Amino acid sequence: MSTFYQTTEAFAKINLFLRIVGIRKDGYHQLSTLMQSVSLSDTVSLEMALSGGKSQEVPDIVLSHNVPGLPTDRKNTMYRAAEIFCAHKGLSGASIRIRADKRIPSQAGLGGGSADAAAVLLLLNQGAPEPLTKDALRGVAAIVGADVPFFIDGGAALCEGVGERITHVHPFAGLPVLIAKPGKGVSTPRAYQRYDAKKIPFSPDPFPSGADASVFRTSEAPVSERFAGLRPWLGNDLEETAIDIVPEIEPMLAFLKGVGSGYSAVTGSGSAMFAVFDDRGSRDRAARAFADRFGSNCVLFSCETIEKPR
Repeated sequence: MSTFYQTTEAFAKINLFLRIVGIRKDGYHQLSTLMQSVSLSDTVSLEMALSGGKSQEVPDIVLSHNVPGLPTDRKNTMYRAAEIFCAHKGLSGASIRIRADKRIPSQAGLGGGSADAAAVLLLLNQGAPEPLTKDALRGVAAIVGADVPFFIDGGAALCEGVGERITHVHPFAGLPVLIAKPGKGVSTPRAYQRYDAKKIPFSPDPFPSGADASVFRTSEAPVSERFAGLRPWLGNDLEETAIDIVPEIEPMLAFLKGVGSGYSAVTGSGSAMFAVFDDRGSRDRAARAFADRFGSNCVLFSCETIEKPR
């Protein structure tokens, strides 16, 4: 019997912009969104023992974490990721132990569940005989969830369609970011249901030719200048619905916009919001002012946008 053990970080993301450009006949919304990894992360550890023979029909998977009430069965994306990977690789005899120490809040729009699932896939692939190629691993990730393939690489990517068209672009790394998460969360299905009920007109596709736009090309310009080039397209079409569901977002977002942030928005379907600053000092002063104003009504994370973590 061979045993593998490894630990990795699962990094959160923010949506620098998120535009809903249409809806398919099956009800899935079509997006154009720019995802960017940030330094806020969960720590995922995995131990896998592989037996020589197939003494069991399904893998033995045990998941634990530090969040009360969070599922530890196949309702959890980490558990599903392990099941799907083992089925794909024929590892029915595997014994897998997963531990997640979570810092990324749930129902926040930060991609914590998808990031953790991608981390599990990456660790399993490291320990598996005849590891999958990155392309094949992304294919398995797509079965787990629409956002999971992005987190196999991280960095920055223009994601289109229902999230299946992913074009990695030069990361907008090194920007100081403040993330605020109210006590209440927003489930993604509820956000889209609310969006549909409001009959909000679809946005025009900001980049109909995809990541061929010059703003995404590698540049020697400082990241602040490259980020400024995105300004005509910045915004989140789900921000209004997030505020409808969690009204506390509105004054918090207004506060962030008034304390020196160059850009503030809800990320994903919420309820977390983020603010981008010119320097760490400005961000840290804003964090103190925000904490004084809103106190225990939210949690704050000071972080930065990052390069591809893997």
